[in-house]
This record gives sequence, C-alpha cells and structure tokens, in this order.
Amino acid sequence: MKRRSFLSAGVFAAGDSAATQLTGAVPFYADNKLVNKPDPGNSAAVAEGWANVAQAAANNNLVFATEAIVSSATIDAGITVIETRGSSIADDGLGRTWTSVGNGSKDTITSNGGARTWWCVRDVSADRLGDAEAIKEHLDPSGQVVTGEGLKLNYHKARGAWHVKAFDSSLTSVGAGNASVDTAALQSAMSSGQTIDLTGVTLHVNDTISVTNESAKIGATIESIRPSGEANSCIIIDDDDLPIVFQVGHDNFEASGFCIRGSSTNTTTTAFWFERTVDEYRDIDARVINMGINRMGRAALVKGRGLEFSGNTVSDMNIAAIEMDQPASWRPRGSASIDGPDTGTRGFRFNNNRAHAMNAPFVQNTGRYALNIGGIEINGLIADVGANDGLIKGVMIDLVATGIQCRYSLYKGSRVVELQPGSRNCCIMNFNAAGYMGASGNRLADHGIRMTSSAANPISDIFFIGGTIGPTLEAGANFIGDGAYDNICFTNVVWQGIGQQRSYSPIQIGADVTGAVIKLVGTHGRNNHASVPFLTANNMPSNVTLIREVTATRDASFSAWATDGVVQPTTT
Repeated sequence: MKRRSFLSAGVFAAGDSAATQLTGAVPFYADNKLVNKPDPGNSAAVAEGWANVAQAAANNNLVFATEAIVSSATIDAGITVIETRGSSIADDGLGRTWTSVGNGSKDTITSNGGARTWWCVRDVSADRLGDAEAIKEHLDPSGQVVTGEGLKLNYHKARGAWHVKAFDSSLTSVGAGNASVDTAALQSAMSSGQTIDLTGVTLHVNDTISVTNESAKIGATIESIRPSGEANSCIIIDDDDLPIVFQVGHDNFEASGFCIRGSSTNTTTTAFWFERTVDEYRDIDARVINMGINRMGRAALVKGRGLEFSGNTVSDMNIAAIEMDQPASWRPRGSASIDGPDTGTRGFRFNNNRAHAMNAPFVQNTGRYALNIGGIEINGLIADVGANDGLIKGVMIDLVATGIQCRYSLYKGSRVVELQPGSRNCCIMNFNAAGYMGASGNRLADHGIRMTSSAANPISDIFFIGGTIGPTLEAGANFIGDGAYDNICFTNVVWQGIGQQRSYSPIQIGADVTGAVIKLVGTHGRNNHASVPFLTANNMPSNVTLIREVTATRDASFSAWATDGVVQPTTT
C-alpha cells in the first residue's frame, strides 16, 4: 500500500505513531521522495528540523525558504537536488538550485549537520568565482563583459579580444601603477596568441615585451592618441634605459588606438622594433595605426619588408619617428629576383601622420644598407613646429610624397627633406617648407631643402611639384657634397624671403659639387636679396646647367638668374 505523505497532505503518514513521528524511527515520504526524519531526541532542534523539512517538502518538492534552513535539515542520500527561495530571507532574489554532486562551483552550503555538501548548480557571479581560468571555462561564448569586485579580468568576447587585465597573476591589479605586474601581464597577453585590448587602462613597463606570434594584435577599442588624462589607454615607460618596448619577431603584427609614452629624459627607447627572429625570412608587413607615441628615441625601427604607419601622432623623438634598415642576411621568400638583399626592403606606407616637437626626422634611412631600401609612399605629413635634421632624411629611392608640411621651425635643421647620396626617382608634391617671421619672433630653418651627393653615389631625378619655400635663414635649396646632381626639377614652386640671416640665393651649389642640372618650371622668386642671383654656383660655374622655361619668373629682388658662367640654354 502506497504511503501518503503528511507533508503534502497535512497529516501523518499512515501507520506512524506519535512516538515514531517525533523520534524518526521510520522514514516518511515527501511527494513520494524519501526524506529521513531528524535524529532521535525531544529537543527543540529535533522539532525545528522536522518543521524545516516539512516546509521544504510543502513548497514543491524540497524547496527551502533560506539557505540557513538547509543547514539545519537532514536530507536523505536519495535526494540529490534541492532549491532555496532566497539566501538570508525568502524571495530576496538570490534563490538557487543546488546539487549534491560537485560541479566545481565555489559556492556551497551544507546539511545533515555539516556532513553533506551542496554545490550551486549555476553560479556566474564574478565576485564568488575568484580566478580568471574559472571565468574563461564557464563563460557563454556569446557573453558580453564580465566584471566583479576583486576580479582582475575584463573579458570582451563580443569584441573578440581579451582585456590585458585577464592576464594578471598577482594580488596587485594590472594598471595600478606597478611596472613589474603590468609588464608580466602584458607579456603573458602577447604570448597567449589572443587579440589584446588595452581600453581604459594605463600600464607601466620596465622590460621588453617579446612578440613571437604571427599576426599578433594589440589595441584599444576606444582610441587614445593623446597621453594624458584619466580616461586613457596608455603604456608608460618607467625606465629611460629600456631599449625596446615591443620586440616584434614575426610578421603581420598590428597595433592601434593606444599611446606609448616615455619621460622627458628618455632619448633612446624604441617603441616597436620589427625584425624577424622566428625564422630567416624578412617579411614584416606590420601596421601601426591611430596611436600616440611620445618622448623616446624612435617610434618604430623596421628591418625588413613592409610597414604601414598611419593616423599617428609622434612627438619628442630623438632618433627618428620611423627608421628603416635591413638585416645583415636576407632569405628570399618567393622569387629571388624581387625579394633579394637589394630589392626586398620595400613596401612602406605612411599616411596622415603628425610630427610634433621633433628633435629628429620623421622618416630616416641612413643605415649600412640604405641603398637597398626603397618604395616609400607618404600621404599627408605635418610637422607643425618642424623636425630637426629634415622631416624626410636619408637615401630615398622611389619615394612618392604628397601633402608635406614642415612649418614654424623649432630647430634650425627643420628642412622638408634631407636627401643623401644615392637618392633617386623621388617626387615630392604639394609641400610647404615655411618658416615664420612676426610678432611672436622668428622661427626659421637654415634651408627648406638640402641634398648631399657623393662621387660614388650621385643624386638624380628629384621632382618638387607645387610648394613653397621660405622664409629661411640661408639658401632655400642647398646642394653640397663631392658628387653630381642630374635632373633636379622645381615645378610651380614659390621662393619667398630666402636668406634672412645674410644674403643667400634660393638655390645654392656647393664648392665641391662636380656637376648639376637644375630645371625651373613655373617657379617664382619674391622678396629676396637684390645682391645675389636666383642660383649661386660656388663651384666651377660651367659645370652647372640651369634650364628655365618661360613660365619661371622672378621679381626685381634678384640680381640675375644665375652666377656668371652657369650654362643657361635658351628657354622655350
């Protein structure tokens, strides 16, 4: 005969005497599920235990009002799942389901006098799960952001990136100002192979971060280009002697949206050093986009093929914003004829960048292998207070540059270009090499353009199209060295206020130059020194040829077009 539960029916089960009901001599049933009676005894605790179990069973099969009630209950081993309506009080919004089969949850309660443990079946509360690995294992892949008090993790699964705080292994929070903690977390993040998010955190570093994964990516989803303020995504270099921040040894690296900042006394650190270390190939093909990089030696040094550097603000560099070089050995990938030591270092695009307070060039190619490097495209580059030693400096081969401004020279050496021996096939368009003279004082460079050739490596086929030069302290364009210049063309270029320090010509040829062919098309000279010609040849004038088309004009402030003896073919 089926025994009827007094718990659900409101009466004792059939056959139970009063003594049995109180002492628990025989079991009873709650909705046909076996529940032990409390331990024998006539104490208040026994009665309370009876009442708790009865209340739970009366609320739809062992639903307890609170967790405290579970603790005072004795529940039969045949029951493996219970529920609580609340934590400290019923219906407080913290009701949960519990299982006696451990599931790894760190949230537990006990019954049966502490002899039985119940684990929360579904626990996604970040303040109860304390370590990042547990979060990673239990997150729904479609989840958004998980945060919690004391939890050192922000996980942005919806954005496909791990926040750098996920890689903390210390009791000190990442981003709390401890350089050792931040550096370790950043290294762990870059070694993980995950896409890393730096949004809203300021990190301090005191050691180099090694990047050996292909296609490693790090950035901030909300861009921070200026390195100041509380709402920022920034890496601060704590050690002025740190040689490199990111040592990138594989190709296809990408960084975007955050800033890297040194101190005012940092003159040597390189933010990104690109050089293959994982193999002998030389593909770099990195992208640095929409960043702020400030106060150090270099923003980037690239040894190999391919770099895009766009939308960035760099300031207070002491070596160069971007320096190009080539490793000592080169293993071709693909056709050796187009990927050898003399052709492989190519593919550079620098778009829409700003250079501020630069004690160094923006682009520099002056290393041992400079003559092997070429194929540079620059679209939009402004140096709002100039760039010492030339905004674009070194050997430039197959350079196409447009929208270049070098103005209000903070340094005397703020030239728009500083071309070195072997430069050829360059086109600089829509440029401005302008100084300032006014109420705020004079801010002038010595030259707008300077070139140096050598006997072994002449300079040829350089085209300046559409621009202004001046005012300057000395010559507008200065040609020096002991080599030759062939086919240097100025088209639609205005020269104004040249030689403010003393009488200099717009174009000056140095004494050791072996020969020069200069062309003027649609140019105009204005407000210069009446005592000097437009072109001064300090070398053997007969070795200089000045070709002018009729569209080239000058005002009365010039004594002549060129030094006596300069060859001037009939203009057309």
